[in-house]
Amino acid sequence: MAPNALRLEEREEIRAGIEAGRSAASIARGLGRNRSTVSREIRRNGGRDGYRAVRAQRRCDRRRRRPKPFKLVVYPDLGRHVEAGLRRGFSPSAIAVLLKASGGPRVVHETIYRALYSPVFRGVGVLPRNCLRTRRRRRHHRNHNRHAIVAFGRLGSGFRLIDERPETAQDRRESGHWEGDLLLGSRSSGSAMITLVERSSRLLIAKKLPNRFSSFEVHEALIMVFNEIPLNMRKSLTWDQGMEMHLWRRVQERLELPIYFCHARCPWERGSNENANRQLRYWFPKGSDISAHTQDDLDKATFVLNNQPRRLLNWSTSTERYAQLTML
Repeated sequence: MAPNALRLEEREEIRAGIEAGRSAASIARGLGRNRSTVSREIRRNGGRDGYRAVRAQRRCDRRRRRPKPFKLVVYPDLGRHVEAGLRRGFSPSAIAVLLKASGGPRVVHETIYRALYSPVFRGVGVLPRNCLRTRRRRRHHRNHNRHAIVAFGRLGSGFRLIDERPETAQDRRESGHWEGDLLLGSRSSGSAMITLVERSSRLLIAKKLPNRFSSFEVHEALIMVFNEIPLNMRKSLTWDQGMEMHLWRRVQERLELPIYFCHARCPWERGSNENANRQLRYWFPKGSDISAHTQDDLDKATFVLNNQPRRLLNWSTSTERYAQLTML
């Protein structure tokens, strides 16, 4: 047992303090413990009316017993639900939220990640490279450095940098501001798609380019996509400084859509779009031929991403949030 865990004697003192009508803060001072430690102990063991020291100690011993059995092995039906969600392309966090909303057995996302990356069977039989969008064979620390390679081109004079973008677009208070980029296929095929992400809802749109990713094809694809977007959701577009946007002036004039560009070698300035592209790589890996896929294939992938619960949207979906914003 950890040296700072409550002992049975201390739990008896807590029970006596409750019976004497003392507050959690007063009991904690007498034990030399933090007030929150005593408050949590009482709350998780029946409250002030139902607290029993021996029962609380037994629960503590049972929770701290090691090694713990793997939850997805103990509950095989739960493991099958998790594996089905992973095979559909849902993230572990989204699966955990959906299970919680169903009202049945639940599991936290960290348990799913451990099951995927564990060298022993923990209830999930699929490999992480076959179900996670990152396709990592090993887990990375959250501060792991990643280096991006960005292509550059000349856009001519007069283009506006992201510094000039409205403050309401920067802090996502206003909807209708988009980030865009090219997702490239293999070099030999010259295939690509354009990806667009709405900054407030994080809704993703992917449009396949018919042949090669010339500036004219990108121009035509952007016109086609934005013509289907409501006017109140067309406030601005942010792109990187690639040659595919050589005709940015035409796009801006035809759509009456202000276009801003990131600084050179700063892809993180379009963070939402970069994250969406990384997740799309689950279906369209680097070096693959995107021309071998149809627009329906792209739509199926974006449907999964747009209809999974997301933590930053308070566990609603991008589709739901976008629908709400279009009605404002």
